[in-house]
Amino acid sequence: GSSGSLGSLKSLRASIRQLVKYLQVLAVVAGFSVDWPPFMLGILNFFQQFSSYLPSLVLAGCLDSQQSVSTDMAFKWSLAPFALCLICMAALCSEITRSICIRWFSSRGSWIPKFGHWEIMRLFMWGLYLFFATLLSYGVELFTCSACPDGRLTVGNYPHMQCFKDSEWLKLMPFAILFTTLILAILFSAVTLARRSALRALIMSDMKELGYWSFFFEDYRPGYLYWQSMVLTKDTVINVLSIVAAGHGTVQLLLTACVAMCYTQVVLRKKPFACQANLAMEVATNTALSTICIFSAAMGFQNEPNTKDVTSLFENGAESPEYK
Repeated sequence: GSSGSLGSLKSLRASIRQLVKYLQVLAVVAGFSVDWPPFMLGILNFFQQFSSYLPSLVLAGCLDSQQSVSTDMAFKWSLAPFALCLICMAALCSEITRSICIRWFSSRGSWIPKFGHWEIMRLFMWGLYLFFATLLSYGVELFTCSACPDGRLTVGNYPHMQCFKDSEWLKLMPFAILFTTLILAILFSAVTLARRSALRALIMSDMKELGYWSFFFEDYRPGYLYWQSMVLTKDTVINVLSIVAAGHGTVQLLLTACVAMCYTQVVLRKKPFACQANLAMEVATNTALSTICIFSAAMGFQNEPNTKDVTSLFENGAESPEYK
């Protein structure tokens, strides 16, 4: 009974992680060159409020009355270091509280979680893994250059910024490259090293324990510890598609659908998840993603370079949705 309850709780945690990661990928797809119908646009915009647009709406907008791309991107790129600082502060508060309990209340403070250096690192890596797709989208955002009706290449989310020529774009580009490289290098290296550690732990425990970095691999069967890298690769490819096919909505949608369908097929064949419920969840979310992309491409929602209707831009100026 207790083992069954623990298994159900573990499966529920994995399902929540899968849903969070799926919504982030959906937010990336929402940024493609697509004229989404109103009912879909409302849903996608709701998800984007918790990923792509959150820093600019909450942080940058509060501190800078004349919001700039530099301010917006600075907050986005500082989210990971800021999260690390919060974890360190929580660890410090935990240790202070524990010391007070021991000193003044003759208590060992065993009920207070103890945070060492490795615990802080575990929490930070867990956050990077969970929000990988969103963080990577922040890094590649300035690379999504598409053609305007006048032939200029501008950034998708910042159409007033011209790629390769705007001084602000040139100033931000080295930081964007550095941020993207760090996110990819840190997480892929961490997963690789953690997988080696988990394999050693499995061998030493007679295939019963995954060791210190188990949170990376607890959703998968022992023979599929590499699947975490597969998931990260899939999210990376979808983010890259927003760059290489920027402005080509049809290509973005169909290539994303191909990636999602191929991944779903491999999941069905390999069955890497330890729980059947999580396997079904993975298949369902990626099937939904491919269905949305194929449906949108077939219905003609996509845009192509130089075809966007800019009538409202001339009528409303900077307040136009086309400008924003």
